[in-house]
Amino acid sequence: MIRLQQSKTGTRVVIPVGGPLKAALEALRDKVGQILLNSDGVPWTGFRSSWRKACASAGVVGVTLNTFAGLL
Repeated sequence: MIRLQQSKTGTRVVIPVGGPLKAALEALRDKVGQILLNSDGVPWTGFRSSWRKACASAGVVGVTLNTFAGLL
């Protein structure tokens, strides 16, 4: 499981993951600590902004982060 706390609401979230992803994340965590870091080496907090930029760059319209998450 991936366990995190949302920065905006403070809500704790548990995300189930499969065995291969779990093994890969654990191997990374043992080597580097935090996994999602920005270019300055601090924990990454701008996913929504990055999502919008990636969609604009790819020409994707009418798809929000919530819509995409619902497809997974």
